[in-house]
Amino acid sequence: MASVSAAEDFRSGVQAFNNGLFDKAILYLEKSLTENPTDPRTKAWLARASYRSGFVESAIALWRNLVATKKGGPLVEDRLATVSFRAGLGRELSAAEERRYVVAQSLPGILPRYDLFLRPSSVTARPDGGYYVASFASNEVLELDANGDLERKVRGGLWGFDHPFDVLDPGNGYIYVSEFGSDRIARCAPDGGPVFRFGRRGLGAGELLGPQYMATDGKGYLYVTDVGNRRVSKFSLDGKFVLSFGAPGDDFPGFRVPSGIAVHDDKVFVADHDAKDIAVFDLSGNYLTTLAQGELSGPDGLSFVGSSGELLVSDATRILLYDVDTQAHSVAADLSGTATRIVKAVSDANGDLLAADFDASVIYVLSQYSAMYSGLSVQVDRVDSDRFPRVSVDVSVKTRLGSPFTGLDLRNFEISEGDVPVGDPKLVFKGMDAQARLAILVDRSPAMRSHESDIRSAVLDILRSLAGRGSFTILSAGANPVVEAGPNTERNTAAEEAAGNGTYSDAWRFDLGLRMAASELIPKQGKSAVVFITQGDLGASPFRQFSMNELLHYLQNNGIKLYTVNVDQAAEDSAALTFLTRQSGGESYYLYRPEGIGAIVGDILRARDGSYVFSYTSPSPSSFGTAYIPIEVEAHLFARSGRDEAGYYAPLQF
Repeated sequence: MASVSAAEDFRSGVQAFNNGLFDKAILYLEKSLTENPTDPRTKAWLARASYRSGFVESAIALWRNLVATKKGGPLVEDRLATVSFRAGLGRELSAAEERRYVVAQSLPGILPRYDLFLRPSSVTARPDGGYYVASFASNEVLELDANGDLERKVRGGLWGFDHPFDVLDPGNGYIYVSEFGSDRIARCAPDGGPVFRFGRRGLGAGELLGPQYMATDGKGYLYVTDVGNRRVSKFSLDGKFVLSFGAPGDDFPGFRVPSGIAVHDDKVFVADHDAKDIAVFDLSGNYLTTLAQGELSGPDGLSFVGSSGELLVSDATRILLYDVDTQAHSVAADLSGTATRIVKAVSDANGDLLAADFDASVIYVLSQYSAMYSGLSVQVDRVDSDRFPRVSVDVSVKTRLGSPFTGLDLRNFEISEGDVPVGDPKLVFKGMDAQARLAILVDRSPAMRSHESDIRSAVLDILRSLAGRGSFTILSAGANPVVEAGPNTERNTAAEEAAGNGTYSDAWRFDLGLRMAASELIPKQGKSAVVFITQGDLGASPFRQFSMNELLHYLQNNGIKLYTVNVDQAAEDSAALTFLTRQSGGESYYLYRPEGIGAIVGDILRARDGSYVFSYTSPSPSSFGTAYIPIEVEAHLFARSGRDEAGYYAPLQF
């Protein structure tokens, strides 16, 4: 009878897990273990449920027990190593160690039967894991996916491109292409829509002679290095000329051959190929300083690694990482003997480097040396068998450090049940293409009582921006957190309920409110985020039931980000709130900042997401819903791979 009861509780625990009810799953699985204490499968599932529920230390203890008793297998050992690495000092040590990149894949442009691209002068990463390549010699811009396969060619409309040199994607729905041969800039839709061109050949204001590299400042302006005129020209994104800079002056000797350009922290960094240094200007073109003097061989393309202060410098056959704050540099990759001339290197959406070799007509994909052997982290999030034998499985793929891994498709996955390949698999959902799912959490501390108009304004601004791009739920973080409005509530009504409902209390519970808000977003299918509207102070005891780390892990392990909206300009967010916001991948905003907070929705939609949903036909017998059906999912890209194993039950049949 104990064995039968243990099996029933195990089944209930697996079902609760696959429904996103992790706390309930833990209760069932713990009960199953009391009836069958040595069952390794139940321990593995309890560790899985504890991990997803944010109780990482409990999960680690269970995995360690399985490893110590030699009942876990390689998969448990790998999961223990990965989670321990993230939970311990591994993240800090990895960031502190010297970063060395090696070639993971070479993508030749010259193929046996045809030429894919010739003399790539630039490569530009896309947020979905793919990238653009400017094919200088074949007058095309290519759009490639994360596997390096061609998705689309952009040829520049009726008149075509004239030696495209660089491609810029500022995120406004257009790409910008510098045409070296015709001395102009083309703005075009990636899908081949109408092409708008600005700039013309000449020496005057707004005229160009050999435009090469481009950059944007995030404020609606584009900067282009004009090699023939030995200057940088600044345009608005709709093509209006603003100014030029780089001429000789009292402090600056003038450019010899301006090449790469990048913008960071309101500063413009311009490489000079012949002077072998990097000049720095403000956004108005005023000279500030010169970097890397005597350290470079002949710099070409420049790009920043995300929002950090690390500058990637393409220097002949080397790629350098240059810290613009400390002015320290390291060699990220030395391709001597492999490459001929690296003209542009960028960091892609997954943290790898893409490098364009102009003379050899090759694009290199480079990965960190350690990442080449640590592989990918694959997690089966949920299995839905309600329409058995048609089954859907939610999978998330991350890097070793826990960052989402984007850009994969069906070719990158293998799905099986009991090592038998499934039938007719389809990729039906990609997180990068998803809409936003928001849980808007309102601080109900007494200090928020005087901010009801601010709450109303914040909710209206967010929902106005969200319209047609996602769904929402509004919750109150009072003494007993509650849902105030659901996704079908009209916008103005939702704002009124968020502002006027709820009970303000000294005993308001941040930890319970955040936990409940995150739970509303599970199972996750979409860009999920909790938006916390607050006055910044979490009170004396904000973590009475759930610790700060447990809340953070609950967010991280379920792919949910925390965004904070502060209604009080004079107040700063508490250190704990700032930590949770940043570590979850979110951002903090002041409600009445000049640009408003409606942009928060765009920030959420642009965030990386490594979730995928597959649908397939199960090859396994249902056994009337009483048999546990194992499932295995493997993801791979180039030399990196990862695997996870989970399971489910078919619906009961009587």
